[in-house]
Amino acid sequence: MERGVKVRSLVISLALLGSVAAVWLVSSVPSAAQSGAVRDPVAHCRTVGNQNEPPGWDRAPRAIARAAGGSAHNYGVHWRCADGQVLVCAVEDMHEVSCSKRDRRRQAEVPGYCRQVPNASFIPFSEGNRRSVYDWRCRGTIPVIARRLIAEHELDPAGYVKAEWKPVAATRRPAAAAAIQVTVEVTSPARVRNHPSANGSAVLKTMQPGEILSGEWVPADHGPGRWLRVELASLEIEDAWPYGYVWEGNLRVLRQR
Repeated sequence: MERGVKVRSLVISLALLGSVAAVWLVSSVPSAAQSGAVRDPVAHCRTVGNQNEPPGWDRAPRAIARAAGGSAHNYGVHWRCADGQVLVCAVEDMHEVSCSKRDRRRQAEVPGYCRQVPNASFIPFSEGNRRSVYDWRCRGTIPVIARRLIAEHELDPAGYVKAEWKPVAATRRPAAAAAIQVTVEVTSPARVRNHPSANGSAVLKTMQPGEILSGEWVPADHGPGRWLRVELASLEIEDAWPYGYVWEGNLRVLRQR
């Protein structure tokens, strides 16, 4: 009898301990709100204008990552705000140099290497100068610039390499003159993309023949032609921005105003 009571007491104690641990684990995992990450980068950038490291800048939302081609990379996607637009960059190296703000300073922070290896013809990036726009060598025990790696015209005003960052096209407002409201029928499988171009855009959904869409015509990002801008909410697509784009070649106009 006494043994049975002890066993039951032990079981109850373990159960209580498990409940406490579960509560602690749940409370210890930060939610999106607690972490301060921005849920809508488009709205955020329109509000703040310029911000190099907005909350959650190093873990872009799914839609933003898709715009950067992040699924093909192993090191994630960064985002930031520039002139009210969302810019995205797919990180291509484990040290995250490819999307970083570059160091323009003409004074190296690696004097220790030159003291250890005087007159070295180069200073390895592993010594802490990965983000420098210069290549460095040692003149005796003093680090000096060997050559410039990234020209000034390749950098934007904030110090990032222009070619590494893509603007999220959906943050650009279409010209008012191009906004013609239409209702169309899909005539062949039509891809809904995240900006009005087949080049470099991500496919959000494929519409099937016979489906009806409503939206407005906007010009293509590149070249001639136009695209139908539709509200993603009407297609039950959840994304960080409100619009998707369908090429006019797969559509038949039913009504236009």
